Amino acid sequence: MTYLYGRPVQEQILTGLHNEWATSAITPHLRVLMVGDNRASESYIAHKRHVIQNLGGELSVTRFSEQDDEKEVIETIKAYNTDTNIDGILLQLPVPSAYNTSTLLNTISTDKDVDGLAAGNLGRLFYAENHSQFKPATVQAVLELLAYYQVSLKSRHVVLVGAGLLVNQPLYHILIARGASVTTVHQDTPDIKPFTQHGDLLITATGQAGLITADHIKEGATVIDVGFSHDSHGRVVGDVDAEEVRSKAGALSPVPGGVGPVTVACLAHNVFRAAKLNSLPNS
Repeated sequence: MTYLYGRPVQEQILTGLHNEWATSAITPHLRVLMVGDNRASESYIAHKRHVIQNLGGELSVTRFSEQDDEKEVIETIKAYNTDTNIDGILLQLPVPSAYNTSTLLNTISTDKDVDGLAAGNLGRLFYAENHSQFKPATVQAVLELLAYYQVSLKSRHVVLVGAGLLVNQPLYHILIARGASVTTVHQDTPDIKPFTQHGDLLITATGQAGLITADHIKEGATVIDVGFSHDSHGRVVGDVDAEEVRSKAGALSPVPGGVGPVTVACLAHNVFRAAKLNSLPNS
């Protein structure tokens, strides 16, 4: 079985960005909004800052406590939408349950929505891939991983496990447009095995540790694991039981080390693209 590691894909994307921006006078600026106290989120932000700063960009954070009113967060986003010193705005997810995630995301201006999760960008993406200002970073990461390892999509049967708005719903539309036959299974599918066992390519994004075993996949299938959770020992794991699946799969993206590193690179790409668009006359 071949492991589809994300590090070389990340390096390829970041090298391209470095070469493009090495002599630029522009300093791309990403503003992250963090609501509540989440250690995992703080770690993700630190990693994003490291990558963006190494490319010559800037990442700053505005923090809110769980007691702050949602209206305060919304008004802050609106102010950043018109701030010409800020190129991209990112709402660090998840936010506390008392907040309406959709409302906050949809307050972000389309041309600063570098995570590609606001309705304006998602709606355009559902209509046609090239109509969206920014693709969601994780969605683009999956596509970059597949392209790097030359995994064909045209005329292949792809099974998506999970129907979340952040990953698999956008992927569904893109994969069909690229010539794949796509089946989606989700939490309301009584038994996913009859579907997953026929997938040439299986992409899972549920956050349920160990959900996908060898019994779920077709012999020689390519498996992309976008899931993220922690096991009983606190270790990061994906949706796939890698020990079981590796005896049957043709290729597997590991967790950690697969889609994750590419996602951060794709976010950096979106931030730098937003800065370029923001620098254009009349932007």
